[in-house]
Amino acid sequence: MRGLSGIFVVNVDGTGLTRLTDNRDDDHPVWSPDGRTIAFLRPSQRRPTANAVVKLFVMAANGTHQHVLPLAPSPAGGRPSWLPGGQSIVISARGRLYQVNATNGKPSRRFGPTFDPSNGEPHWTLSPNGKTIAWIGGRPAGCEEAACEGSALYLLRFGASRGRRLTDDVGAAGWSRDSRVLAFTHRGTLNLQQVAGGPAKVLEVGADETNAPLGDSPPTLQH
Repeated sequence: MRGLSGIFVVNVDGTGLTRLTDNRDDDHPVWSPDGRTIAFLRPSQRRPTANAVVKLFVMAANGTHQHVLPLAPSPAGGRPSWLPGGQSIVISARGRLYQVNATNGKPSRRFGPTFDPSNGEPHWTLSPNGKTIAWIGGRPAGCEEAACEGSALYLLRFGASRGRRLTDDVGAAGWSRDSRVLAFTHRGTLNLQQVAGGPAKVLEVGADETNAPLGDSPPTLQH
């Protein structure tokens, strides 16, 4: 959880709110598979300027031992993802995705799809089994006028540069624990999509603009 004055953790019942970091610009905290470590992003300056470089950091689950991974590509962006086993982290930087060592940040693999960093970091999430990436990208070349608006959801095998398109006009996608189902927002609704294919299950949770599911954080599936 990220607050206006750092990264926080809280119990699922709302008790035990604890601040782990006091840098208001720390962002995108992600738990390691064993729950002992948190990866997150932090700008190189306390009060970021246009020249600040965002770095990949890790810390213990209680907020101690905060340190940068010095060999990780930067500027880092988007939400980091841990690979199963907790030995590697996937980050986006320099217009590509990188698999880096969780101890020192040294890249072991660089792969696509490529993107233009000047347009901001893309929304993407790695499946819990580490095999598939849900990627929110622009419409393909050749689309016309209104058909080019919004974004499309693609599924890519880990390490690949191209994948298959599932649907258009979507928000960030989250995974079920077994990596078989994707949850994503689509035109004011919450959708559950089997990765294997078939029609999506639509959950009408947004009756109007005041409670429609929005935001850039991926939905979370409990089971």
